[in-house]
Amino acid sequence: MARVVQKRSGPPYLLIVFVFLFLLATTLAVLFYVENDKNKKLHADGQAEMALLADSRDLKSDKVRKLKDAARKKTGGGQRQTVIGQLLLQAGKLSHAITGEESGFENANRMAEKALDMVKGSRVGLAKQVELLLKEQKSNRDEIQNLNEQLGRKEVANAKKDKQIATIIAEHESNINKLGQKVTELDNKFDSREKKHKSDLANADQSFKESLKEQVKNSVMLAQRIEELRRDSLKKDRLIGELKKKLSRDPTRVRPEGVFPADGKILRVLEGQKLCYISIGRNDRVSEGLPFAVYPHTGIPKDGKGKAKLVVSRVSPNVSECRILEESQEDPVVAGDLIGNVAFGRKRIHVFVVEGHFDLYGTGTPNAVGAEEVKGLIKRFGGKVTDELDVQTDYLVLGTEPDPPQKPKEEAPQPVWKTYRDQLKVYNRYQRISELARDINVPVLNTNRFLAFVGFTPTTVSR
Repeated sequence: MARVVQKRSGPPYLLIVFVFLFLLATTLAVLFYVENDKNKKLHADGQAEMALLADSRDLKSDKVRKLKDAARKKTGGGQRQTVIGQLLLQAGKLSHAITGEESGFENANRMAEKALDMVKGSRVGLAKQVELLLKEQKSNRDEIQNLNEQLGRKEVANAKKDKQIATIIAEHESNINKLGQKVTELDNKFDSREKKHKSDLANADQSFKESLKEQVKNSVMLAQRIEELRRDSLKKDRLIGELKKKLSRDPTRVRPEGVFPADGKILRVLEGQKLCYISIGRNDRVSEGLPFAVYPHTGIPKDGKGKAKLVVSRVSPNVSECRILEESQEDPVVAGDLIGNVAFGRKRIHVFVVEGHFDLYGTGTPNAVGAEEVKGLIKRFGGKVTDELDVQTDYLVLGTEPDPPQKPKEEAPQPVWKTYRDQLKVYNRYQRISELARDINVPVLNTNRFLAFVGFTPTTVSR
């Protein structure tokens, strides 16, 4: 038979534990609710405070991120520094950098604004301005140092110049003293000569008075003598007129319209040998190589063009042998023809002035070199060349007129102005000599007439 086990009745522990836990949970719930409400309020206050300190865009910026990274690093005491702390630290450093002391942000800001007002118009910040000012200060110091060095060199140079000036002054004073002595000597000589001059003048005055008396006595005799001379002069004038008529009939003295007279004539022509003999020789200053132009016996034309050209090949005392260089078949050289060379003179040396540019070889470009060649021909043929034209001048050989120079601008360099002045001087000289020749009736020969009158043909040059 089964054994019946009776339950024992005891205290309800489970119920007690349940009730206790319920009460505990209720109490905790109340406490949690109260604490949660407090936390919500604290969170709301924290959010409002955070909104004052920074918004979401500020928190996402790189600058705030760098400050947060710096704040995560521990300080020497082991505590972390906040972003605000970092900002305050940096603000303090900036304030100290601006003011040089712990004066606070507001004072530093005022000083910074005042400094910026002083550099109005600048687009760079205060620090950049300071950097630029420091660079400018360094540049100014370098420039001052450079100027001081230059000043030192100039002071040394000036000292040398002062020494030289002192030497020059000393020499000048010495020369003045010497000149003073010479002036004194000259004064003494002048006084002595003045006394002598007064004495001579008194003697001369006495002599003049005596001679005046003698001249008065002779005046009547002189008047009579002058009348006699006047009558003799009239006789001589008539005689000169007759001689001029005789000379005009002499073909060697023909000079139509200012053309030079013939220098001689052809004595004989050797047929078929291109040789002839002329009436002048060594006694007439003829030399070998001297050219002559040949003209008909009727006279020398104004243009100077001859019928032939000769060159002396052999010289005797009174006769010369010549080679015939150019001759016309229709009008050959014959005995009795006249010869002439304007640069040659039998009795005296002819004087020439050469001016302008010349083209002796037909190149089409007259130049100053041609003028020198003309002068050389004149001297070679026995003539004389001078620079200035006057009444003693026999002929003016006038070349091409130089072009008038173009006046340069005022700011042109000195070499340009010098060239202009030289060219203007040449141009003005040409004009002056041309006008003077017309005024004093000096015969003028151009290039072609000159070459024709000297009977010379320049050797053609290749272009």
